[in-house]
Amino acid sequence: MKTICLALTLFCLAIAGVQAAHYAVLVAGSNQYYNYRHQADIFHAYQILKGYGFSPENIITMAYDDIANDSENPFPGKVFNKPSLIKKGVDVYGGVQIDYKGDDVNSTNFLAVLRGDSAAVGGKKVLQSTAQDNVFIYFADHGAPGLIAFPADDDYLYADDLLKTLNYMNDHKMYKEMVIYIEACESGSMFENLLPANISIYATTAANSEESSWGTYCSPNDRVQGKSIGSCLGDLYSVNFLENLESIDPSKETLLDQFNIIKQKTTKSHVMQFGDLTIDAEVVGNFEASNSTSRAPLKTSQDEADKYSSLVDSRYNKLHYLQNKHMRLQSANSHQELADEVASIERFDARFETLATKFGLNLNMPVGHIDFACLKSRVAMYNEVCGSFSDYGLKYVRHLHYSCVQGVDIYDFEEALIRVCA
Repeated sequence: MKTICLALTLFCLAIAGVQAAHYAVLVAGSNQYYNYRHQADIFHAYQILKGYGFSPENIITMAYDDIANDSENPFPGKVFNKPSLIKKGVDVYGGVQIDYKGDDVNSTNFLAVLRGDSAAVGGKKVLQSTAQDNVFIYFADHGAPGLIAFPADDDYLYADDLLKTLNYMNDHKMYKEMVIYIEACESGSMFENLLPANISIYATTAANSEESSWGTYCSPNDRVQGKSIGSCLGDLYSVNFLENLESIDPSKETLLDQFNIIKQKTTKSHVMQFGDLTIDAEVVGNFEASNSTSRAPLKTSQDEADKYSSLVDSRYNKLHYLQNKHMRLQSANSHQELADEVASIERFDARFETLATKFGLNLNMPVGHIDFACLKSRVAMYNEVCGSFSDYGLKYVRHLHYSCVQGVDIYDFEEALIRVCA
């Protein structure tokens, strides 16, 4: 009898000793130097989480990893998320463990990571969280109504497919609670009318479903140690989030406190929240720190920098980058790159103005509910007939959505595409 009681006692102690873990998935969904800011945001987040006690084994990082050693980078092997006006800049790249690089940064692998499907990614690191664990997901890249983008042309993650994966995680008890932050244009469309309040997921986005997000610390405020980086260093929503997180006691500030601070400081778009809003009463340390009593050793906010005088609409970020590059180089190549981007913008504007006029699209109606089957088919059709969307061109995915909602016949739409893209 004593043996049984002792065994039961030890079993109970073993169960009580199981502690919840914190996991994070950090994703930069772009490449090329003009998109410097997305990887800088993600690398900065990695450093802060690690500083707050996250084990690197519990952080999964996806980043193309092409900007740190790009030939345009004046600091090879370093990345900065904030300019330095007086003191030495803080490198956010050193020591970052990147689990998925290059072409491995794609929507298929991202969803496999969330499902914990190691076989689908060739044995690479995936989430191993349980019903006792909290999960934090942070994504930074381009977006459009109903989708977020990955580096490869035409690699989009649609909101309905993300929701299916989140429901899979809920059904398979892969988390206790989850928090998701998304930096992208029209990012609110990833959750609006989609994310239920009863699966213990809280999400915030940089913008609503109808507007751009904005880059910050752009030229001329992209200087580190007297040198221009030549690209925006961060995104306004992300920088406000990260600079808040690294400056607080995560055991005291709540997610709602953080949301309100980010919302107040993000002046060019509407920061949104979705899902289970009861979670925002919890402290950020329950998700964005592993040891909420520690302080992150990395502080990029060493000195004040003006993040509001150098804001750039993310849709025009490449244009801004190429304008400054040509001003600096004054070469035939830089002139041609700039001219090509201007021509591309004008081409997208003309194509979709023609389509809107031809079909009488009501562009003033809210995005509302999205018919994903129709939207996916029309995006695929556009890509086949006209070529890939550029980062700027993604703003016109909204027109494809409206063509679905307003009942434009698919064959008429295809014929019109052939004409405008001839």
